[in-house]
Amino acid sequence: MLQIVEDYRESDQPWPASKQAIGKWAIDSGKWAPHPSAIVSQCADDIARAMREEYVTDPQGRRVRAKHAARVEMDASR
Repeated sequence: MLQIVEDYRESDQPWPASKQAIGKWAIDSGKWAPHPSAIVSQCADDIARAMREEYVTDPQGRRVRAKHAARVEMDASR
C-alpha cells in the first residue's frame, strides 16, 4: 500500500491527496484490484441489508420481515 502511495506521488498526481483520490488512481492505473471474494461478500451484505428492510403484514396484523428465515416445527409423522 505504501508503494502505491509512492507510485502515486511519482506520477505527478496532485499532492496532498485524499485516500479516495489515491484509491481511484490505484484502481484506474492497475496498481490495485479487489479480491473477487471481497466483491461477493460486499454484494451479499448489500443484499442482506435490502432484505432486512422489506416488511409485510401477516394475517394476524403483525408487521414482520418478508424475507427473514423462521424456524417452523414440522410434524415428524408426515
